[in-house]
Amino acid sequence: MKEKIGFCGLKCSKCPTFLQTHKDYEQCNGCFSKDEQVSRYARICEVRKCAMMKLIKNCAYCKNYPCEMLNKIIAHAPNTKDTLDKIRKTL
Repeated sequence: MKEKIGFCGLKCSKCPTFLQTHKDYEQCNGCFSKDEQVSRYARICEVRKCAMMKLIKNCAYCKNYPCEMLNKIIAHAPNTKDTLDKIRKTL
């Protein structure tokens, strides 16, 4: 199965929400869950809210990439920028 990528560029298999809830992408309560199923962390995630509002697959597709909000996540998880940069090169 192809690795899923969260809105911020974090690989789902490395995401704390994914690791705490399920080992199956179809049952994860993170980024792509419906509002009534989403975890507390994902519910308050500003990057998730922004990407959903813009109807984009992830931040690599955003015309404002990288924004200040995303840069806060990148500061803690630098590999997210590498992932998103790779995606942007294919667009």
